[in-house]
Formats: sequence, structure tokens, C-alpha cells
Amino acid sequence: HTMASKEEETVDALRARYETAGQDHVFAHWDKCDEGERAALAAQLRSVDLDHVKKIFDRSVADHDAGAAAKGDIEPVVADASVLNASA
Repeated sequence: HTMASKEEETVDALRARYETAGQDHVFAHWDKCDEGERAALAAQLRSVDLDHVKKIFDRSVADHDAGAAAKGDIEPVVADASVLNASA
């Protein structure tokens, strides 16, 4: 028994994978979609790297919990002479 390629992954398997990742809300309106919309959504969902998304999310939460932004504090931009002269 071999594992199906991502293109062949059944909707049930796809749904299970998203449920395991805590992302099953992406199927909230599945029943309201027509066949074409379902096929398009399933194709998009198959292309998402859920492990990568989880790593980004976890890092974001950790940064937030630590009170640190990944890029430092956000501060207002100071107008320089080129900006001040442009408005004259």
C-alpha cells in the first residue's frame, strides 16, 4: 500500500489532515460550494505546507508571549528634509 500523491489525496484525508492541524475551519462552507468550487478549494488546500504554517504560527505566538516583535518596536517615521520640502 503506497501513500497517494498530494494530487490524489481524497477530500476525507485532506479534511483529516487539516483537522489534525487545528485548521478544519477551512471546510466550514464546504457544503455550500458547488463541484468546481470544491475542486478549486481542495487543490489550494493540498498545496499548503501545514507544517510550515504551524512553525510560523508557533514562532509568532512565542514572540507575542515574550513581548517581543520579531522586527523590534514599531515607531513613527521622522520626516526628513525631502519630505518637508515636497509638501511646500
